[in-house]
Formats: sequence, structure tokens, C-alpha cells
Amino acid sequence: MENPCFIGSFLDDPGEGVLLLRGDLDAGAVVRVGHHIDDFLAGPTRFLTIEAHEVHDYDAGLLALLGRAQRRLGARRGMLQVRGLRPAPRPDPARAGAGAATPAPEAAPPVDDRPTVRCGVARQDRRGRHRRDRAAPVPGSRAAGAARPAADGAPA
Repeated sequence: MENPCFIGSFLDDPGEGVLLLRGDLDAGAVVRVGHHIDDFLAGPTRFLTIEAHEVHDYDAGLLALLGRAQRRLGARRGMLQVRGLRPAPRPDPARAGAGAATPAPEAAPPVDDRPTVRCGVARQDRRGRHRRDRAAPVPGSRAAGAARPAADGAPA
């Protein structure tokens, strides 16, 4: 562990708790986080915010713990809000052989960053107005040269 672990908790308002996490959270620290959450849920807390902006590394068990906490808070019509937790936990040593199936980020195929070409239904003319593309006139339309009836209803 390079970064020491810190876990702090306090009540922000009645029914609202805050859990502050810092450093590297190993499996033992995740158990302690669970104790803090249990203490909050033993009281009237319905809304729990976890501030994790300064967490550098964490055990994969933290995600399961947060999922259980959300379900428990949901049962009392509450909510868990996690702020700043990065999505990549510490690799689980029990699954060390399974990592070969997932490519390393630098080995992943590049993203195609060419501009997307729309399948042209409308395009902009020089004056900034949109007009429809005209591939071929529709038979019987004015563009095809069909006669236009006069305003009084008499044929043209």
C-alpha cells in the first residue's frame, strides 16, 4: 500500500450521512467501510453520500458492498450517491489467470475517429437553409413538368 487508507463518516443533516474515503482500500478497509454503512443504517439515515475522489485503489469487494447498501437504502425509500470513484478496482488475485482474455488498454484496437457521413436526406445550401436532395423527379410532380391547375379550377 502506497497511500494510507482513511475512512471518515458524519451526519450532514437528519437522515443524511456522508462517508469520506481516501487512499488505497484493501479488503480489510472495505470491511471497515461496511461497518460504517451498517452504523448509518442502524439509525434513520435514508440518504448516504460516499465521497471517493481521493481513492487511488480499491478492492473489488467494495462494489458489491455499495450495491448491497443501495438495496438496503432503497428498501427505506432512500438513495446511495457515490462521488468520484474510478471504475477500475484492484485486480482480484484469485482471477489472475482470467485477465488474459481481456486486452490491455494499450493493446485494444483504435477507435475509428473519421467524421460520420450522414445518409443525405437534407443538406444546407449556401444561404444556410436546408433543402431536399433531388436525385430524380417523381413522375407526375411539378419537377417532372406536370401541368399545374389554374387557380379557378380550369385546366391550364
